[in-house]
Amino acid sequence: VVCFQLDLLLQRPGRRMGRRALAFQPVEREKDGTARLVLALQAHTALILGRPFRGQPVFRRARLVIPGRVQRQLIGVANPKVAELMVTTLRAHGSTRAWVVNGGGLDELTTVGTSTVLELVDGGVRSFTVDPLELGISRALPAELEGGEPAENAMHARRVLAGDHGPHRDIILLNAGAALVVSGVAADLSAGMVVAAASIDSGADRRRVMTKARA
Repeated sequence: VVCFQLDLLLQRPGRRMGRRALAFQPVEREKDGTARLVLALQAHTALILGRPFRGQPVFRRARLVIPGRVQRQLIGVANPKVAELMVTTLRAHGSTRAWVVNGGGLDELTTVGTSTVLELVDGGVRSFTVDPLELGISRALPAELEGGEPAENAMHARRVLAGDHGPHRDIILLNAGAALVVSGVAADLSAGMVVAAASIDSGADRRRVMTKARA
């Protein structure tokens, strides 16, 4: 989960991707048969065919066509008007639990301000707000989360993996924690963030990323 959130850091909208600077491989398959998609555009045939349309509204819903038939998802939408449509679609396709989040224009939970969440649980939908201050996270400035060239973005990712604290780590822990809540691993965001932090601080995520990198 933390590795996937790092991938989001490396491809922040409006910045150049840093995934190639870390030499991520497209897929890591787990022993239980599940696959962690790191570069979905290269790994999933349906998304490869859609590459020419990347950035257009229809393609932005590509996360709904992932073939794993997962029933629990954390999905970010930059446009809050799309959130209700996403939840309706997820419910129609059998999702048992999902969070569709909007971070004030970001398609993820933000640490710059508050985020809005539409939560789907067993067919019911509720809306609530996530305030990072209530979770012990200091407000970040937008400039603190900006990336740049691929090498710079990769540097930020390496620092997070090395245990550095700061805005990048905070936003990764927040979103990884949310994913752990949706998956049922954590009871709430605070608990999810603790699990995510332990994964980073143990070195497990750094080792996992290194196995994806080319020699």
